Amino acid sequence: GVPVVASLGDVAASGGYWLAATCDKIVANPGTVTGSIGVFIAWSNWQELYQKIGIRGEIIKSGPYKDIMSDKREMSPEERKILQTMVDQIYGQFLSAVAKGRHMDMAAVKILADGRIFTGQQAVDDGLADQTGDFTAAVKLAKSLAGLPDNAPVKPYREHGWLTWLSGAGVRATGLVTVLKRQMGIGWPAGDQRPEGVIPMALMLPG
Repeated sequence: GVPVVASLGDVAASGGYWLAATCDKIVANPGTVTGSIGVFIAWSNWQELYQKIGIRGEIIKSGPYKDIMSDKREMSPEERKILQTMVDQIYGQFLSAVAKGRHMDMAAVKILADGRIFTGQQAVDDGLADQTGDFTAAVKLAKSLAGLPDNAPVKPYREHGWLTWLSGAGVRATGLVTVLKRQMGIGWPAGDQRPEGVIPMALMLPG
């Protein structure tokens, strides 16, 4: 019952967009890089280089697939099948999240879900976002959805631990949980007294 607005900054692609798609509304900068709906697993085979410089890797393992994606040998067909199955399943979850969150038909989502990236304006045009605008516009929309006046103050959560690390990882997609009503105070940081009328806000930092 708490509306959530995602504000997309410089980049909110792949996992960033997955999280944003679950929000009630998405506000993207016109030049935001977003979309990239898809899943991939990257792997490199360094076997020939190791042989050239005289490195021979040895692995003692508990099962045939414990060293899957080893860079010391070719990947077996069975291993490729395992990884492809994982990619397909996660991709299906991604598609479902977008279709549900954006109220789109699955067939329409699949047309857009080929891994391509979109600008914020393109995302709005294709139904992947609701409107273009900056962080201030997202805050204004969140207040409107919550039935709060434009001058209602906003209180940001303080970043701690892994949140601080993530925020410095180059991911600039920011989501707002600004629409907690004044009397609720859900998730307010411990030891921090919430002033009357202040809207709690949280950062959503996708990987």
